[in-house]
Amino acid sequence: MYPHKVIQDIEFIKRAQDLGFTLEEIKDLLAASNGDKEFHSEEMLQFATGKIEEIDKKIRDFNEMKFLLEGLVEKCPGSGVPKSQCPILKKLSKGVN
Repeated sequence: MYPHKVIQDIEFIKRAQDLGFTLEEIKDLLAASNGDKEFHSEEMLQFATGKIEEIDKKIRDFNEMKFLLEGLVEKCPGSGVPKSQCPILKKLSKGVN
């Protein structure tokens, strides 16, 4: 059986990962939570706000990737086309739409 504190730390780590924090960020958060590192509420607010901005950027990036892929899929004629005519492979190989 693991000590209760170890289980609490693991649960903290998993919850922080679920929110998108990296292991390096979680190390700092856990240190602050355990009192090993001084962390003011203003810093926590800035830290969390920065993470939200990172997530928003990732969402924009994923939406752009999705939009580009949807456009390529629409141009894809399906089976029976030589790979030299595949719009997806053309885009990946030469940047051609």
